[in-house]
Amino acid sequence: MYISLDCYQILGLPIQATPDQLEQAHHDRQQQQPHHHFSTTTLSTREEIITQAYQTLRNPISRSHYDQAVISYAQSLKSQPQPEEPPPGIQIEDSQFAGALLLLYELGAYSQVVELGEPHVGGGRFDLRRPYMGSALAESDILLTVALSYLELGREQWQQGHYEPAAYYLQGGLNILVSENQFTDVQTQLKTELYRLRPYRVLELVAHPDIESNERQRGLMLLKDMLLEREGIDGNRNDHSGLGIDDFLKFIQQLRAYLSTAEQQELFEAEARRPSAVGTYLASYALIARGVSQHQPALIRRAKSMLKRLLPHQDVYLEIASAALLLGQTHEALQTLSLTQDVDALSFIKDYSLSSPDLLPGLYHYTDQWLTEEVYPAFRDLVGQPVGLEAYFADDQIQAYADALAAETATRPQPATVTTALSPPSTDPIFSVPPLPAPSPAVDPLTPPTVTSPPLKPDYAWPSLPTFSTDSETTLSPSPLSTPTSSFPSLSAPTLPYEPIANLPSSLTSPRPTHHLNQPDFASPSDGPPLGPEDRPSPNHKAVQILPQPAQASPRRLRHGLRIAQPGRFASVCLLLGLGVVGIGFAVRGLWLDRSSPPILTRETPPTPLSPPASMSPSPNPVALDSPMSEVTTSPTAPTTRPAPINASIPSPSNEILTTEMAQARIADWQKAKASALGQEYKISYLEEILAEPALSRWKSTAQTSQFEQSHWQFELGSIEIDSLRPLGVDRFEVMARIREAAKLYQGDQLQTKESYEDDYQVRYVFIRQGNTWLIREMKVVS
Repeated sequence: MYISLDCYQILGLPIQATPDQLEQAHHDRQQQQPHHHFSTTTLSTREEIITQAYQTLRNPISRSHYDQAVISYAQSLKSQPQPEEPPPGIQIEDSQFAGALLLLYELGAYSQVVELGEPHVGGGRFDLRRPYMGSALAESDILLTVALSYLELGREQWQQGHYEPAAYYLQGGLNILVSENQFTDVQTQLKTELYRLRPYRVLELVAHPDIESNERQRGLMLLKDMLLEREGIDGNRNDHSGLGIDDFLKFIQQLRAYLSTAEQQELFEAEARRPSAVGTYLASYALIARGVSQHQPALIRRAKSMLKRLLPHQDVYLEIASAALLLGQTHEALQTLSLTQDVDALSFIKDYSLSSPDLLPGLYHYTDQWLTEEVYPAFRDLVGQPVGLEAYFADDQIQAYADALAAETATRPQPATVTTALSPPSTDPIFSVPPLPAPSPAVDPLTPPTVTSPPLKPDYAWPSLPTFSTDSETTLSPSPLSTPTSSFPSLSAPTLPYEPIANLPSSLTSPRPTHHLNQPDFASPSDGPPLGPEDRPSPNHKAVQILPQPAQASPRRLRHGLRIAQPGRFASVCLLLGLGVVGIGFAVRGLWLDRSSPPILTRETPPTPLSPPASMSPSPNPVALDSPMSEVTTSPTAPTTRPAPINASIPSPSNEILTTEMAQARIADWQKAKASALGQEYKISYLEEILAEPALSRWKSTAQTSQFEQSHWQFELGSIEIDSLRPLGVDRFEVMARIREAAKLYQGDQLQTKESYEDDYQVRYVFIRQGNTWLIREMKVVS
């Protein structure tokens, strides 16, 4: 067997080496031993090959012939990229193959190791097509060498900023070891690298230019996996990424710029139901952004309700006041505004209200700038779009909604606790803000106040939305590694359908070292050239430093930059919430039943109870103010008659791989459980027998919301067809299925024909095995 192992490379010598240098190199190479525990047989064949290279170069005649071959090959490379003659190498016996692979690995020729060794590790140990190398020990050594080469290739790709190819190699090495059930220590190394790579992969995948691409969906799935393992954004469980609570909050902040309003609403409302204070705050931003941009005031009302839950532990009075203004609740907006402790913001608002009897003009101006500079830039689909508050307030549906909201507020008795809920203790000196004048009757509630510029520029500098710094000194990229150069052809890594680096902030791609304080290393690699995984640690993980950015600064901020060097309101509130300023008493409060925040609906996501009629004019029929006005909802399907309840114990599949028949049966069980949980009897416990987290929490919350709203669904299942089934890992499968069903929505006893439908659709299910039972972890309508 001929192998392209250069004799000079084997001994670590240049072609001009003297005989004395040759002797010393031979002695040194024999003394060096690999770090991993290879068998004595492989170590012996390795020494045989080293000695064979030494003998070739020791003899002047054979060395002369060998040097001529090396020079001839080098000259032919200049004239043609792929010369016909083979590169310099040596002839080995089949029994020496494991030793030759080990030498290639030590020389850094990882791609060549994978190319030569894969036929010997694929298909399992009982595959008759797999070449046999003489002993089981040699087979294991080949397996180990190939797996270690996969590990190093993954690290090289990671260092270069190619995160998906890095994951491809790391997963490839893990797969061959898991299939053979060998070398658990190396398996642990590969798993650790994959876990630490996940934040980088998420950012690379969600930055894909096509918002509907499979790459982005894969990135969102990885993010949800991390949140599940951490038990939330501000959870303290270990997801093995190396990110602490503070760093993970910064990672989420950086990620938001690549997510749309709908994606953030779905993601963070699910977090708010854990409950999570940070999730609640982020969800309110998404709801306000969608509410303003899509003219859906019901979403803004939900956001205001969520923000009130953060009181009095967090000063979110400015956000609540802005939300109240957007809903036409001017009196509540001014009352809430008087409670904020943000002196700079109050000064800014007062300066824009000098010619007005109240602070509405300043609050309007503040809200417009807040939406423009802090809210909209955090959403992929709103970046660069004008806020357009004048068009928002001029919308007839907004006016009708505000009228209905005012009528509802007037007829509903106000609880005595409302004032105390919005008011801090009077004994606390930090809340001693002078009362504001009552709203002027001359100002129409939904007419944008006339904003007049103050005679003097206010000293309040609008806080820019803090994002992860794109300065090249702040890095989340791996540090350069010393990699032995190799003249061997490189195995092609999987290519992405786009250029990932161009779509990522430089903080993810720059290899330059950071000089910022408070950025602990996640790993501490050594600098020496690697001969094995111990000497070649994973790329250096840097904590991302959140820095305020005065991008798109207004002239006022540039001239009176009082807060440029400080985090904005968003970062301050999020970090305080995540680091535990909100006490345990708040964390266990009733965030679970959030009737105002159901998830974004597709046919396989929990439905909202009702949507209000298109016309928002006051009518004898009450208006459903807690539901989006015009949000397109494709509700789950429903039978014309109430389905029979499913058995208390759904039959569990046997402890085998998921088959098409099993998947079809479990999807049918899911349809029955859905019909029972959302039906007239609200048998919510049935969901626990077919769903796993995070789907379980979402659907439980939706069923409880429907029960609270006294609405229910009737489902009639038509057919289930399995289109495809593929494994995603150990005890995890992806199933593509086509469902046909009919659905009817009832509010009390009244059929809601607009929300009812009969349709077929394709769903992507993710099944996981818990014990001996296959459960649905995730579902998404794809067409």
